Amino acid sequence: MMDPRSSDSPEPPSGASRGDPQPVTVHRKPWFMVLAGAVMIPLSLEPWGLVLLMPVSFLLLARALTGASFSRALLIGWIFGLVVEGLGLPWIGTAVSRYIGIFVLGDPGSATASAAGLGAFLLRWPLASLGWGLCAASIVFSPNKVWLRAMWAGVCFMVMESYWPRIFRWTMGAAYATEDPTGSWLLVQWFGVEEMLFFAVASGFLAASCWDRSERTRRDWLATVPALVLMASPLIGLAKAPLPESASAIGHVPLTVSIVQPVLPLELRHGREGAAEQLKKIRALIEVASEGPIPDQPVLVVLPEGILPQSWKIEWLQEWCLDWLSQPLLIGLSLREEQGYSNAVALLTPRIDPDTRERSIEVQLGRKKELLPFGETVPFGDVLAGLGIELPVTSLVAGKEAVTFDLGDDFPMLGISICYEGILADTAAETIKKGARWHANVTEDLWYGDWMLPAQHLQFQRSRAIESGQLWLRSVNAGITAVIDPRRHGRRSILSSRQRLGQRWSQWQEITDAGQIALPMGQVGVLQVQITSDFSAPGAPLLSLPSSSPMLLIYCILACFWWNLRRMQRV
Repeated sequence: MMDPRSSDSPEPPSGASRGDPQPVTVHRKPWFMVLAGAVMIPLSLEPWGLVLLMPVSFLLLARALTGASFSRALLIGWIFGLVVEGLGLPWIGTAVSRYIGIFVLGDPGSATASAAGLGAFLLRWPLASLGWGLCAASIVFSPNKVWLRAMWAGVCFMVMESYWPRIFRWTMGAAYATEDPTGSWLLVQWFGVEEMLFFAVASGFLAASCWDRSERTRRDWLATVPALVLMASPLIGLAKAPLPESASAIGHVPLTVSIVQPVLPLELRHGREGAAEQLKKIRALIEVASEGPIPDQPVLVVLPEGILPQSWKIEWLQEWCLDWLSQPLLIGLSLREEQGYSNAVALLTPRIDPDTRERSIEVQLGRKKELLPFGETVPFGDVLAGLGIELPVTSLVAGKEAVTFDLGDDFPMLGISICYEGILADTAAETIKKGARWHANVTEDLWYGDWMLPAQHLQFQRSRAIESGQLWLRSVNAGITAVIDPRRHGRRSILSSRQRLGQRWSQWQEITDAGQIALPMGQVGVLQVQITSDFSAPGAPLLSLPSSSPMLLIYCILACFWWNLRRMQRV
């Protein structure tokens, strides 16, 4: 019976004998292509930012899979995944070792804690990489049509990212959220983050089909166009963005936001020793950040996740800041309630009764909904407890819905995400449905070190800001604090900015083309921005594919189509 893939295989030149020795070429070395392609995935992300390598990596994977059996494709994909997921060593290893060192052993530099971090990575690494192997194996059985095979491959990897068990659910499509506004920003705005992964995979497999022919026609070369477009888009800078028309109107008053980067050590924030000194430093930073450019103008002050030492009740918060808080304050804390502890954020708004002149603090609370496995919750924790197995991890109480805060007449509704919620596909969309017009993320990057992880975490959030079209405020304790302007509809939202890194403020600088303004990583400081008060309702990408939740249905439909196609070929 004829191999249905034979039509895609190059024919030997006329007159050539099958027994003649063939020159050794790169395409006959699949393991070289597997390793080279896998290394290109991490290089596509920050801090390297070589996003043009993304389609090339999947081109090499497609070439390595040419003619492979199911078992060989499974091995190729698994090795490919081992290299890519090896990037998770700093994420997982550093986070676990610091958690155990601080909370369990009381020694952040303990060798035991470092060994535990390495062990956690080694447990996760093969399982996460197996998803890549299953994707590669399923591609071997894809429909025998170039375009269908490319689409099949793209859907496979979208399904893997959406459903395969991983600790950090980031998507490779975030690589197209470059630091400066480029053509790839437009693609993310039009299609979405997950869809950019689909196009990167599909374009790589399409381009690989051009090398499957002994004689290439113009139609074959056209298959490389999508990959070339994706490779060129990050190299095309966007023009300077004008302000919305409302910003030029007479009487327009910009909004002012101060984002604080405190740089407080983790080991000093979770014990009783030094708590009073930490609160003193936090108060001093808040008072500095409350200084606006115009007297009596409201200033929203934002501080990072869990920055308050120890755990807090609502009444303790009110008592702490009653006498001195002058501006609305968004701050992260560990919330203590009857049902347990939660990773929370509070909006504290000072009020003065017009009749009695008595001060009060209005409190709005939000709890983290998506808890981090093995950091904030233990999967199957109840089952393990029933078996007498106790892990040194406290399961926090999860929030039940997306968090939005009403800041009153001075500011529009604000959407909130805590830590890695800001990189998830549905977080911003859920807050928009509840009326949010801009977004604030409070997070802590000290868990992950200071090498490449802070830049990657920022890039993942930048992709969601561009996708959702929301102005994005990001407060980090010791990572990269930033304001991200997605330049929706080609217009900018940030008017000007200034920084305070020492004892005085810098001069105000007008912002004309930057899509992101950030503080230097690891330095104590305050980033203050003035933004336009034009906050129209953002919308989803116009050309996006169905969200990740229906992807299994699409996958099943394609599978049914392929089986029907195979059946017709046998007739």
